[in-house]
Amino acid sequence: MSENEKAYYSEIHADLLKQRIISINDEFTAESCSYWAGRIILLNKDATDKSTGKITNKKPPIVLLINSSGGSIYNAFGLIDIVKKSTIPVVTVCIGEASSAASMLLASGKKRYATENSTIMVHTLWEEFSEGEKLTKQGADVWKLEFDRTDALIKEFWKVIFPPEISKKQLEHLLHKDSYLSPEQAKQLNIIDFVGFRF
Repeated sequence: MSENEKAYYSEIHADLLKQRIISINDEFTAESCSYWAGRIILLNKDATDKSTGKITNKKPPIVLLINSSGGSIYNAFGLIDIVKKSTIPVVTVCIGEASSAASMLLASGKKRYATENSTIMVHTLWEEFSEGEKLTKQGADVWKLEFDRTDALIKEFWKVIFPPEISKKQLEHLLHKDSYLSPEQAKQLNIIDFVGFRF
């Protein structure tokens, strides 16, 4: 991307931020999630009393436009915590793809939308080492413990989101592979509230 293109897109994102809209259109990394979390925090500070932390003037919701294939689950959970603790309601909108960790962010909004032709994909962790990785037995044991802990966090997250009639067996079936969902299917699973979004 040329410098002119970078400047153009930076200007667009700055204009969107003035409208309380944040574009989530990249891989979930420490850098990107910290950037998005920072924007949410700044928009909260703009509407709260510094001494009490209470909203002093009513502001429109913060809107996250999500078009991402996901990324680091650790960084995703950090961003989700910020969204859930936001004093100002955070609305999430899938406008193309919300896969893996991005689908969890989508499901965390106060109100949740997906445009008509978008795709949502849910799954849990893949139990495999990166290519060429060699671990001692002790290292492998530690990795397995952490894998199981994080896997349980993801499953508990979706257990709370999915309708109560979804059994543990059905949940395992949905998450043990890549499950691609239409907006209508995502709505049935309570991942979103509405199909379509008016800008």
